[in-house]
This record gives sequence, structure tokens and C-alpha cells, in this order.
Amino acid sequence: MSLAPLRAQPVPGSMTFIDPAQGQAGALRQAPTILIADPSSFFRRNLAMILQGEGYNILFASNGADVIATCVKHLPDLVLMDISLPDISGLEVCGILKRSEQLSDIFVILMAAREREDIIHESFERGARSCLFKPLESMQLLDIISSLLSPMPKTGMPIHLVFEETGQSFRTQVVAVAKRTVSIAPTQDILNAGEALTTGAKVRLEYLSEDKASVYCMAVLKSVRLDALSFNIEGNLRRAQKRRFFRKNIALKARYLLPGQFFRLANTVDLSGGGCRLADVGGQLEEGMDFILSIFLTPQFRLDLSAKVEWFRPQGDGKFEVGCSFVEIHPEVQSEIVMFLFDENWTATPVAM
Repeated sequence: MSLAPLRAQPVPGSMTFIDPAQGQAGALRQAPTILIADPSSFFRRNLAMILQGEGYNILFASNGADVIATCVKHLPDLVLMDISLPDISGLEVCGILKRSEQLSDIFVILMAAREREDIIHESFERGARSCLFKPLESMQLLDIISSLLSPMPKTGMPIHLVFEETGQSFRTQVVAVAKRTVSIAPTQDILNAGEALTTGAKVRLEYLSEDKASVYCMAVLKSVRLDALSFNIEGNLRRAQKRRFFRKNIALKARYLLPGQFFRLANTVDLSGGGCRLADVGGQLEEGMDFILSIFLTPQFRLDLSAKVEWFRPQGDGKFEVGCSFVEIHPEVQSEIVMFLFDENWTATPVAM
């Protein structure tokens, strides 16, 4: 059956087109990967939209067998899993992961209905790091994930120190880390900080993790010595890196309409919830130009979008490769793109506007 096209509705403000980090094996780590395991596609979609705003890579599973297979294939950093999976209990899946030498380092957070508070003890016995009850509290979830996936700084790592009261800012390096205490090298500029350098002073510590995400935390000055300044960390460590949209290399048919011209055909090189890259684009182009874009997710199912040219470069034969952002996109259309890219069980469904 032919499906009606989705049509984007105007939404104030534009979306930003951002390249993802390119990780290399054995060198720079990519952003942490979270596997969402839940039988509800609606629930998976909502969690994906929350977590993508924090820059995490997302995988999906709808049953226990898929969780195990996906973990073996992709080795995610964390599994966020409902205990009521259709084939195997999430508790049992958690136990399987923790008994596996290859998979035991994966963090597991279990989810359950509120009336299942009796499973908290068993969750920890099976190796889960936390058990949350639906409906989830977004900030609580993000705080727990951040505390697991945002690492403490390491000895020798560059670090940025900002005194909260005076705004004085210094760059130095970490000399020691012990539990929730970080010690840094006291440069002469820091030692000359005057009244700011008093025990109990509140500071913000900022540094880059191994995957080049900006991590920050609030801390209190514990002691001042000529060889080290020690700070006690308060609260959770947080990732300041924000990547608003996932992006995936994928070739899809597209058509576009530039101002004052006619519809032409092109192909996507990649696609995200906030923009795409097009190949084989012809016509008169200008940076910042708005145009109409249709992308065919299947031969019968297309998305009609408003887009803006962010950049373009020649391909030859009068054709260009174009990076464009979506400037008018309905949130449900954006969600449909995310699910199309990252949920293997995606099926085309009309979106009510």
C-alpha cells in the first residue's frame, strides 16, 4: 500500500549540521555507545531523542536475544534494558552478560514498572549498576549514565581550572587522582591568585576525555601546597559535548527545488535528524540559500523538508556536493529519521500533523 508523504511543518529556528567524530581503532575512541533494549518502539524512540542530545551513539534491541547478539557484535559501553523482554527476562540477560568474560565490562541499567520494586535486590545480584522505574526521570537517568560513562581525569592530563567567585581561569595539569579527589600542578599564576586561593573555594574543573568529549565537574579546594592543589569533586561529572543529531552514511534518492529553478534529482551521501549531504547537485548555489528537499526513505515513502545550503564543493561536470541543514522540520519527522537510521525494525508509518 502506498503511504502518504510526511510533510514538515515550520518550526522557528534552524537545526545545526555537525560532523560526528571519526574514531579510529586503537587510537581515538568514539563517543560512548548505549544499547536501548525495550519491546516498545515508542519508548525506544523517546529515549533515543533524549540520549542523542548528550552525544551518545545509540543501538536498539527489542528482545533478549537481540541484546546478546548486539553486545557480541558491537560491544556497547552501556545497556539500558527493560526487565520485561518478550523472550528472556532482562534480569537473565544481565546475568548472561556479567558471566561472559568478553561482555562483563558493559554497564547495565535495568528498567521496570513501578510495581516491580521487589526486583531491586536481584538486579544488583545479577550485576546491574542501577534499577530505574518507569516513567523515567530524564535528569536522574542522564546523571547516572554520566557518572558511569564520563571518566575521572587521569594523571598528566591537561585541565582547565575556573574559580567560581572571581571568574579567574587557569590551565595546568593533573598530578594525582584518588577516588573523588583531584590534585593539580600549582603554576605561578595560580599561586598568585590572591584571595581566590582559599580553602573551601568553589571551582569548575574542565578536561577532555579520551574520546575528546569535554567533561566538567564542580569541586571545592581542599588544600594548598607548593607541589599540589587538591580539590574534592562535588556531584556527578558531566559531558559538555553536545552533538544534536546522529549521522549515518547512506545513499537515498532525493529531489530538490532551488529558488527560481525546477525540480532536479540527487542522492544523499549521509543523513541525520538535522541535515544531510547531497551529491550530484546542479544549478546556481549560494551559502545560506533555502530550498525544498524531498528524501525517499523507500520508493513509496518520502520526507518533504525545508533545507538550507551550509556549504558546497564542485564534483565536476557542473555538479556539486552540498552540505545542508533542515531549517523547518516537525519533531515527529525528525524522530522518524532517527528511527529509520538506527532501528533495524523500522517500518514506514504516516505521521499525524
